[in-house]
Amino acid sequence: MKGIDVSSWQGIINWEKVKQQIDFAILRIGYGMYEFQKDGYFEKNFSECERLGIPVRNISL
Repeated sequence: MKGIDVSSWQGIINWEKVKQQIDFAILRIGYGMYEFQKDGYFEKNFSECERLGIPVRNISL
């Protein structure tokens, strides 16, 4: 099984291309307890994984 661990550090991801190479994705939700610490790319990454049927695990650090 092969996965990818992503956050805002990876920027915009071409999920169509990535889907061919992975079995799952780990998405960072945020890095603290405050709203301003939310990962800015989480919503987009989550919706793309959901749209393409990529299984997701969410983490918050």
